[in-house]
Amino acid sequence: MSSLDREFQSLSTDKQASYTIVLNSLNAATRTGTGANICSYMFNWQVLPDVPYEVHMTYMGELNNVDATTVAMVFCDLGVPPNVYEARNTTQALSSSYIGFLESYIVGANSFLHAEEGTNNPFYLNGRPRLQEFTVRITDNAGNPFTASGASALGEYVICLHFVPR
Repeated sequence: MSSLDREFQSLSTDKQASYTIVLNSLNAATRTGTGANICSYMFNWQVLPDVPYEVHMTYMGELNNVDATTVAMVFCDLGVPPNVYEARNTTQALSSSYIGFLESYIVGANSFLHAEEGTNNPFYLNGRPRLQEFTVRITDNAGNPFTASGASALGEYVICLHFVPR
């Protein structure tokens, strides 16, 4: 093996593969209620190595009538306790399936929800997800299905979950 081959092999083994899972609400296995607020997906997580992950979330929603008066929050239970906790009216450390919030983007009369890389902090999993059927919920601050102003339902979306081994 030449020194160039050894250098290339060293560089390629130093980089760990990362994985991106695309959740398109139009491809959801099931939906609850109207709109894209509660969508269940199916996925065989065994394609990911069973190692700890740093997970990043991005979101792009279709056109909605968003007025930026309500916070849109994304929750996803992947079957592995994340390192996310929620403070409430108790001293217990309550684990949460919260993975991020969505920003309103308003251009003239048009608006939509989005979250770019860096909008939210990554969350951490101690292993690959376990639930082969899992649900994504988009809620308002009170835990109700998020609806845009004057709308009865949340528009379609694409969420990318980017899994980076740690």
